[in-house]
Amino acid sequence: MTTEVRRFLVRLGVVVAIGLIVRLAFMLIAHHPYEPHGDALVYHAGANDLAQGKGFVLAFFLENGEQQQAASNPPLYLIWLAIPSLLGFDNPLAHQLWSFVLGAGTIVVLGLLGRKLGGDRTGLIAALLAAVGPNFFYWDTVILAETMSLLTASVAVALAYHYWQSPDTRRLVLFGGACGVAALARAELALLIPLVLIPLVIGTKELDRGAVLKRCVVGGLAALVVITPWLAYNQTRFEKTVLLSNGLGVTLAATQCDPAYRGELTGLWSPTCTLKVKNKFPKGFDESQRDAAYREAALEYLGDNVDRFPVVVLARWGRALGLYELRHTLKFWHFPEGRDTILVWWGMGSVWVLGALSVFGALALRKRKIPVYPLVALPVIAMFAIGLTFASERYRSTAEPALAVLAAVAIDSFIRRRRGEPELSDGITTEVGAPTS
Repeated sequence: MTTEVRRFLVRLGVVVAIGLIVRLAFMLIAHHPYEPHGDALVYHAGANDLAQGKGFVLAFFLENGEQQQAASNPPLYLIWLAIPSLLGFDNPLAHQLWSFVLGAGTIVVLGLLGRKLGGDRTGLIAALLAAVGPNFFYWDTVILAETMSLLTASVAVALAYHYWQSPDTRRLVLFGGACGVAALARAELALLIPLVLIPLVIGTKELDRGAVLKRCVVGGLAALVVITPWLAYNQTRFEKTVLLSNGLGVTLAATQCDPAYRGELTGLWSPTCTLKVKNKFPKGFDESQRDAAYREAALEYLGDNVDRFPVVVLARWGRALGLYELRHTLKFWHFPEGRDTILVWWGMGSVWVLGALSVFGALALRKRKIPVYPLVALPVIAMFAIGLTFASERYRSTAEPALAVLAAVAIDSFIRRRRGEPELSDGITTEVGAPTS
């Protein structure tokens, strides 16, 4: 290990320490003692049930005196929280602190990715943005799976550039496996395969069509190997087919309805929509059957109102980006969704600033002939999820690692010009000041 690398790692460790202090301070000020509610309660109680050997079950739903099987969310975050629960640390505080480990991991990964793309300074800036950014530290304190999806998405994108730097089969398998892991954190991250993995393979030089096809299959199989145990397990416990999760139906039912298509809630969601469907459930429906019924009702409504759908999608995107009904959106995220008032404003401001800087960062990478689409894929996935469902900070969080890294590239580029430093040459950086193509 060179002196330069050692110096960078020490500085990165300092940034991680800052990030942990920020998370601890925010938790103690705003979320301690913490009483989980909503999805946070599902994760907290579900992890404790898993640690007690009950499996993946609905934490507070009894049918004939027994808890029903559940796959409303992909399993990775529940498994992570079950680790301290197995050791007897099963209270909310333990799960909050254990989630800090994921947040620290995200800071490290983005720091290393930033360094690869632009050198030490870029890496430290990217890490610092993740350390103090409200759209990063918030999720680590409230027991929600976004803290896991931020890390797994960051790892996947970092491994995508690892493959691009030296496109061999081993690195492709690592990236494919990382896509599978990310999908177990958030289902829509499976889109990294068509949006990043396949274009990377197609763009690999000196591969004929047969070799490209083989590598696409290898990468896809690597992801499939990771998720197959969960897929197979789900087929043994539900009446209907369940893949990564069966929580989409209820979300669609809450968002494909009159209140979410017309009026002040356009682009958001309404619980009254799901109640209309839920009241028609026969007794004994399992979670997969309820999900199918919700989806059927949502698709029926969509079919009857397809002319309104493009307008609603634009409203969802506009709300998520703070470009439409800003005050009402942030108020809704505070209540009924339960976000901290200051944080939703701070978070939206962060999106505006980092989003603007990201444009310059993307142009800087393009100038150096570094592909931008592995990073851009994350905002695309976030906007796809929002367009399909509703405007949500949680769905938007998928874009945050990309915004942090691209903004760091832009900031470093501005500093470089200000100081009259030479521009980086083409390619990504293996050592400080030594880019390689």
